Amino acid sequence: MVSQNLHDFDLLTQSLSPLSSFACKAKLARFCDPAVNISCGTGSKEIMSENKHISPASVSLPEARGGIYLHIPFCNHRCGYCAFYTAGARLADWKLFEQGVAGELASRASELSFQPETLYFGGGTPSLLPPQEFLSLVGILEREGRFRREELREFTIEVNPDDVDESRADAWLEGGVNRISMGVQSFDAGELRLLGRRHDPAHISRSLEILRKRFSNISIDLIYSLPGQTPEAWERNLRKAVEADLPHISLYSLSFEERSALTYRLGQNELEVPDEDFGAEMNRLNDVILSEGSLYRYETSNYARRGYESLHNGRYWSGAPYLGLGPSASSYDGGRRRRTNASDLRGYLRGNVDYEAEELTDEELLEEYLMTRLRRAEGISLLDFESRFGAPAREKLLRQTRRFIGEGLLSLNESRLQPTSEGLYMLDYILVELISS
Repeated sequence: MVSQNLHDFDLLTQSLSPLSSFACKAKLARFCDPAVNISCGTGSKEIMSENKHISPASVSLPEARGGIYLHIPFCNHRCGYCAFYTAGARLADWKLFEQGVAGELASRASELSFQPETLYFGGGTPSLLPPQEFLSLVGILEREGRFRREELREFTIEVNPDDVDESRADAWLEGGVNRISMGVQSFDAGELRLLGRRHDPAHISRSLEILRKRFSNISIDLIYSLPGQTPEAWERNLRKAVEADLPHISLYSLSFEERSALTYRLGQNELEVPDEDFGAEMNRLNDVILSEGSLYRYETSNYARRGYESLHNGRYWSGAPYLGLGPSASSYDGGRRRRTNASDLRGYLRGNVDYEAEELTDEELLEEYLMTRLRRAEGISLLDFESRFGAPAREKLLRQTRRFIGEGLLSLNESRLQPTSEGLYMLDYILVELISS
């Protein structure tokens, strides 16, 4: 399965990809996904191992409650669009992986300076975890992280439809999971084959039946702008999603990632990709049809009923601290310090957690503030922006965004700068222009 958070990165970088430099895409990746391992930025960086001392961040850290992300890299099969860090399920020595997680968390106890409010199992394919190994991992996180699962406001696990069965669902419920994120991607059998998914529409129906008996907070992912896809085919997917009567749906325009199977086929001229007009048309259709299911768009790629917005992903978008565990996972202290674990499963299973640490500059802090806040429908509080970066920076931002307001991509409502629906779709274009100037 492709991580929910990687999808968020894709959505930011896909809308006008010819305008995006690698540097900008790398910056976008840093905060979107604690499992993305991209080196970028101009801040001070160090490559180190777990036993090397890190000096405290040079800015005061917020007292906000944060989240924990656990990256479970194992997959039975790599999907055609995926370029995420994963390892074959045959390498899944669950006991060694548990020991690695326990060792990493124990050695990083001092970084857990916040009370965990959310927990997210991403991947990879977390639903591959056998029930007992899943419960064991939850116990390790509770013990070493010094929290109780009952105290979590949100505990999400990413699942594949074909992994969902009664025993696994019971274990997730027992372990404290209260939110499911399922990688449906399409309700059409032909589109699922194109994407290289292992499940079929029947798996989706069976898995939803099992999950509904135990969970009320269920989210699904869907992907549009597929090669050969028609507006009618995408509308059928949306209609089926609304008929499923779920409180949260994530929609992503297909992104052709380097080293993915679909990107290779594209390079061989085997695929015909819809043009940008198709994506823009589908973006408008998304808002219209999902509103019929009482779902509103609260972020570039996410729709929810009131009260069902993703709390964990909201931590990334609001600049709150989070601790990322597992191979390739990233962490943020809520101030200036970022850390990214090496994409090295074999080393991780041996207890070696090499990582890269970065100290963000003032310029990077401002850039990331723009990138995180503008991806949300609520946008930027100009009062908060000024309190962080000063009145001159606020005036500069207002000058820079005047053209986007005129183009109908942003709106200025009293002291809040917000993206319009069209602006959320064109967010990559807006951010590249703001950051490059």
